[in-house]
Amino acid sequence: MNFRHPRWLAAAALFVGLFPVGQPAAAQPGDGLKSSDGGWKLTPALTLSGGYNSNVFRTGEGEEFSSPTVDSPLGYVEPSLRISNPGARSFLLDFDASLQWEQYFGGEVTAESGGVVNPVEQSGLSAKADIAATFNPKGDVSLTLDENFTRLNEPSNFTGNGTYNWIVNRAGATVGIQPGAGILDVDLGYHWWLHYYETETLSQLDRNEHRFDLAARWRFLPKTALLVEADYGILSYSDSANEGEREDLDEPVLANFGSTPLRVQGGLSGLLTRRIAVRALAGYGWSMYEEGPSFSGVIGTAALAYTFGRLDLKNNLELGYTRDFRNSTLGNYYSGHTVFANLEAGLYERLVVMRLGGRFELRDYTQNIDGTQSEEDTGNSLNDELLIGVAGVQTNLNDWLIFDLEYNLRANFTDDFYTVPSFDGEQLNFVREYTQHIITLSTTFQY
Repeated sequence: MNFRHPRWLAAAALFVGLFPVGQPAAAQPGDGLKSSDGGWKLTPALTLSGGYNSNVFRTGEGEEFSSPTVDSPLGYVEPSLRISNPGARSFLLDFDASLQWEQYFGGEVTAESGGVVNPVEQSGLSAKADIAATFNPKGDVSLTLDENFTRLNEPSNFTGNGTYNWIVNRAGATVGIQPGAGILDVDLGYHWWLHYYETETLSQLDRNEHRFDLAARWRFLPKTALLVEADYGILSYSDSANEGEREDLDEPVLANFGSTPLRVQGGLSGLLTRRIAVRALAGYGWSMYEEGPSFSGVIGTAALAYTFGRLDLKNNLELGYTRDFRNSTLGNYYSGHTVFANLEAGLYERLVVMRLGGRFELRDYTQNIDGTQSEEDTGNSLNDELLIGVAGVQTNLNDWLIFDLEYNLRANFTDDFYTVPSFDGEQLNFVREYTQHIITLSTTFQY
């Protein structure tokens, strides 16, 4: 693992040390450490997990000759810390940070092509730090400053390569305007996004985005509102092309084009009855790339949630559909249709909580992998058919000890693949079909 930015962690540690938490007061385990005046709360926790990954490198059918399917036991160690002052009225602060070491086990595997791989090499560190500071939260005008830092460790798509490590950092501010009784409120925000890839082979995907957003809500009922949402971005890459380490090619393998995406939507959100909630938004979106094809079309979300059983147990069933577009590392963008469902049910006064969820996402990529990306010739069509599922059961034996058993499924059922030139003059086929199962058992201790 190559973590080239330890200053992020040092800065976070220094920042936490500056918090005026005052003298800690005695507290019951699970309820956090509280300051003597009761204003500040500090909650440390430690999560230990063990599990199994059936397909570490997300190998698909037809890739086994050079990239065999490799499974592996795995383990996680994740300390975390949260600091907040939930009872304050003029200034609210919420800080939540964690470090996670992901360790793969197992032995060496030899591919039919002769290559040797070891899942242990995919072990690595992930990190997360979120902070939000809100000034005058109950006033007619409020200001929220927020920072979100994420460092991700993910196994490579190609057997034998090192891990994929990258940083996503978001920083910005939101001005909230909520005059009078709060019937009408407006949020105006700006955020700067940085995507930085520590893995050298992905460094040409480094990019910045400046994002401006507007959200207006008119509460015509106590818990139901009409919404208008809009966001506008300015996205630019550090490099104009991803050469794929191919200096012998006249044209780039993948081109990087900046864009100025815009979305405008309106609709309804809130409770129709005590048990039925709805969120329905529809509008239009434009991706507006500097060159090549761009998306323009209808976007929106429709979701319905039903609370069953006792209301205080928060048993909930949600069904929904989303239509949207996203920036892509293959070509310019992909447009997508997503259907999702989530179920959560608490038993024995929520001593045990069961959850079941999933989404099916159909992605359509518009790209030309030789880098020309002309509007007249958009190249090979490419579609992904993704299924992401989760099932789990969690039990809180008491306030300080939590057990969580979880199963995750991630699969791509597409028959499509894309090709790029190889060093020997032949074509390399990149298969996108795969199936991966991950099972984890976690124990969390929190004070």
